[in-house]
Amino acid sequence: MTLSRLEQHMQSKFTAHRVLNYTPEMIQNTKVATGITMAYLIQEIGEGIFEDETRLVLVMGYEYRKEEWAPLVDGLLTQWEQSASGKKLKILTLDNRGVGHLALLDAIGWETAHIAGISMGGMISQEIALAAPERLQSLFLLVTSPGSFTPEASAYPAIITTLVSSDMDKVTNAMLSFLYPESFLACRNGDSGTMHDVFFKYHKEVAATLGAPSSSGALGQTAALVLHSVSDKKLHKIRDAGFPILIVGARQDRCINVSHSLHFSEVLASDHTRMVMYEDAGHACFLQHIDEISDNILDVVQSTKLPAPAS
Repeated sequence: MTLSRLEQHMQSKFTAHRVLNYTPEMIQNTKVATGITMAYLIQEIGEGIFEDETRLVLVMGYEYRKEEWAPLVDGLLTQWEQSASGKKLKILTLDNRGVGHLALLDAIGWETAHIAGISMGGMISQEIALAAPERLQSLFLLVTSPGSFTPEASAYPAIITTLVSSDMDKVTNAMLSFLYPESFLACRNGDSGTMHDVFFKYHKEVAATLGAPSSSGALGQTAALVLHSVSDKKLHKIRDAGFPILIVGARQDRCINVSHSLHFSEVLASDHTRMVMYEDAGHACFLQHIDEISDNILDVVQSTKLPAPAS
C-alpha cells in the first residue's frame, strides 16, 4: 500500500507526540506574567550541549491548537535527525490564545528563538517581531497577512458550515473545501483512494479528539484577528531588524489570498529575506508539503549565524 506523507507521519517513530496521543502528562501548563495560564509542549531531538541547542517556536492559526502542528513537527524532527548535526533541536508548540506568547518565553526561560507562524499565527509573529526584535533569531511568515484581509467569497458557505453545523462529516468536508484545492483532493493516493479520503480521515479524527475551542478563546482570537494591522512602515522595521525572514505563500489559498504573501515579499525585500511559493497549495500548505516546508524552515534555521540562545 502506498502511504501519503500525512499517513506516514501518523505511523512515524515520533507518533508518541502526534495529535491523537497528546496526553495531560506530556502537556505543560504555566501561568504567565499577563495572568493567563498557557498550555504548551516542548519536543526535542539531539544530544548537543546547551550552548548549541536550537529553539523554534511554532504559532498556530485562528482557533487552532498546538496539536495541529504535529505533522510538521514530525517532519522537522525527522529531518533534523537525518542531518546528523549532533546538536539539539527544541520545538515549542503552544495554544493560540492571541496574547501571552512573549510572556510564555519568559516563563520557560527562552531569551531568543526562531519564530514561525501560520495564518493568524503569522500575524502574532509579526507583533512579536515588532515588540521584541532582539529576541528573534529568524522569522517565518506562512500564508499570513499584515492585516485587512477577507477570505474569497466562494469560501464563506463552507466557513459558515464549520461554525454552525454539528454534523462532523459536513464540517470536515467544508473544512477541506477551503483549506485545500479541489485538484489536490481529487489526486489518487496510490492504490488507497484519493487525497480527499486521507485528509478527511485526518481532520475528522483531529476535530473529534480536540473538540471545539472555548467561546472565550474564540472571542479573544477574533478580536486579535480583526484588530491586527501592520503598516508598511512597521514591516520595514521588521525587515531592518536584520534577522533572516522566510515568507511562504500558497498560490491557491482561498482563506488569505496569495497577494498578501506577495506584498510581504515586496515590502520585506532584503538580502536576508527569502520567499517560497507553493503553486499547487491551499491555506493548509504545511500539511500538503510537510517535508518541503520542514526543509525550508531548517535551511534558514541551520544557516543563521547568531549567538546561541540564553536563558
